[in-house]
Amino acid sequence: MKTIEAPDDGTVKVTLSTRSQSFLFYLTSTGAAVTKPDAGNPETTVIGTGPYTLTSWKQGDSITLTRNDRYWGTKASNKQVVYRFFKDATAENNALLAGQLDLVTQVSSPDVLTQFDNRPQFSIVEGTSTTKELFNFNDAIAPFNNPDVRHAIRQAVDRKALLTAVWADRGQVIGSMVPPTDPWYEDLTSIDDHNVAGAKQLLAKAGYPNGLSFTVDYVPSDAVTIIAQGLKSQLAQAGITITLTPVDDATWTDKVYKNHNFQATIMTHVNQRDLVWYGDPTFYWQYDNPQVQQWVKDSETAATPDEQTALLKKVARQISEDAASAWLFLDPAIKVASTSVDGYQKNNSTDSFYVAPITKR
Repeated sequence: MKTIEAPDDGTVKVTLSTRSQSFLFYLTSTGAAVTKPDAGNPETTVIGTGPYTLTSWKQGDSITLTRNDRYWGTKASNKQVVYRFFKDATAENNALLAGQLDLVTQVSSPDVLTQFDNRPQFSIVEGTSTTKELFNFNDAIAPFNNPDVRHAIRQAVDRKALLTAVWADRGQVIGSMVPPTDPWYEDLTSIDDHNVAGAKQLLAKAGYPNGLSFTVDYVPSDAVTIIAQGLKSQLAQAGITITLTPVDDATWTDKVYKNHNFQATIMTHVNQRDLVWYGDPTFYWQYDNPQVQQWVKDSETAATPDEQTALLKKVARQISEDAASAWLFLDPAIKVASTSVDGYQKNNSTDSFYVAPITKR
């Protein structure tokens, strides 16, 4: 941002130093706010002119919002919203069953859904998320600096089987870093589809006729552990032996993300519109394609959204054709709600969950 001005009490004028197609998206989807210079600490001071006012905040327990009838835009459809926070999924589900909650915004496992099946007072709604499960390589080092090796690993992976193991067929396999809710989505799952014989041929072509071995660092969770064990079994069928090394978050951040001291890793990427990271050769997977970098740069300064979309479609296809990573699947966005509640969003395409349209009979 070059300058920010307030020509009148109801207007803010932002002048950018260069054209940015993503500016409005991030301004409106990541909690950005216009504040007075003396408004106070935003972490402890209530600031904003939105459709709600903050009634109470019990840290670690709940936040209560009450409709702001002085709101300048469309008024919220409900008078009050209470967000409750749970560390334990069982306690959260029990609260919903007991009528203490009206909506769970994200189910963490398909196993809990059996409690709500065949109960007419509840609706189970599946949408699309931005949560992508990735099997990433350190593309700058051998053997992963050989595209044939990366393609071989991708072809040895049965993405559908992994998805079934984790989500019981909910969610969807992906062939690049783009969820269907992004304008530049294209179904690329046919690239490097599951083909064990093809994987073996590519390994032989790359100079590994007897297979290869490498280490996979990962931060354990229920889902990631299932993925890790599944990958170990699937890759073995193509002659690839992996050593699974569980690490904690701090170790992963230091070893993999910061220092790039790894061979391969399994990681969950939740950010929206993170395709552009493949345009940064210093990012932890160290994928380096100058053409992709130029397309990413040009997409940000594109003259129109259509031009941006066309360029990012090229990026998505190119990184898949280069096997920059092995994109496994997209987690589903599963919500369980009382049937008395309506108007909530199905897809999770940004960091925000909009509650103003929700109604309750």
